[in-house]
Amino acid sequence: MNHQTDQAENGVMTLPQCANADGQLPSCAPLANPYVPFQQTGADLYTASCALIRGTLFPGLDLPYGGQENTQEKLATASVELQQMGFALQELALYLDTHAEDTEAAQLFNQYVELYQQAIDNDGISSELYYNLGNAFFRQGKLGKAIINYERALKIDPSNSDAETNLNFVKTRITDAPEDDSSFLSNLHSSIVSTFSPDAWAWLTFLVFLVLCGTIALYIFSGNIMLRKTGFFGGFVVLIIFVYLLVVSSQTARAPFTHDTAVVIVPTTNLSSTPRTPKNKTEKTVSIHEGTKVEIVDSVTPDDPVAGKWYDVKINNSTRAWVNAADVEKI
Repeated sequence: MNHQTDQAENGVMTLPQCANADGQLPSCAPLANPYVPFQQTGADLYTASCALIRGTLFPGLDLPYGGQENTQEKLATASVELQQMGFALQELALYLDTHAEDTEAAQLFNQYVELYQQAIDNDGISSELYYNLGNAFFRQGKLGKAIINYERALKIDPSNSDAETNLNFVKTRITDAPEDDSSFLSNLHSSIVSTFSPDAWAWLTFLVFLVLCGTIALYIFSGNIMLRKTGFFGGFVVLIIFVYLLVVSSQTARAPFTHDTAVVIVPTTNLSSTPRTPKNKTEKTVSIHEGTKVEIVDSVTPDDPVAGKWYDVKINNSTRAWVNAADVEKI
């Protein structure tokens, strides 16, 4: 293969700039030297659907086979569209890590975030989808939105360790650091719940139920006194375990559909003692900031249409106040 080289003034051989998508082995890449493809600022991009097939959003990285192994188009289903947009978001996020000055790529990233959010709202939920969306919002600097989606991911699958890690990291970046006033037993329960996914808890509960049935049968039908004692006391222990697992399974199954908590999504919002915006400037108010998590106790819509909807919230399991519903978003 022939390669064109330019002779620099200092005697050092330099290579011409590789064009975007220059073939399986670009002519600008000398055979005797290693060639590392990279994303070039302002380069053309594949569409999201094509990127998922090619394995990259950037034609310049489509090496060494140029997508020849993946030529079959995927079916245009809702699931595939979510995969396509999720993959494009990940690719753009990695690109923007090293090309922050590329405003067109940043705008495209923001567009994909909006489309991804709409697709999730319309076509269903999953822990991985919310995790990806949380990552996208974090890159945009929207910490409140990022926390909401990481929390949603964990509600669907408490064992999603990536979402938990990112959630804990984002919490270190918010103004109002959350106070952990949970008891030892509460923390232990949360730790146990996060061990498995909801489906795994359901199967474990079913298996323990079968064991419980076995111990009951052993107590009723066994003619051996020792086996009957084993069935009685063993059944009592298994019954306690079964009841606890039943509670955990029910809790994890209902969690995605329970919306009794919310997160502040605006930079700052003022709490009020009544469901209205304080009109008196001398009225003492307390401010909370983006990313703060609140527990919703009640809601009300005042007669004044301008006032909008308000939530009666509890903060850190102690402070009670009213907050404008437009300033928070339910998890």
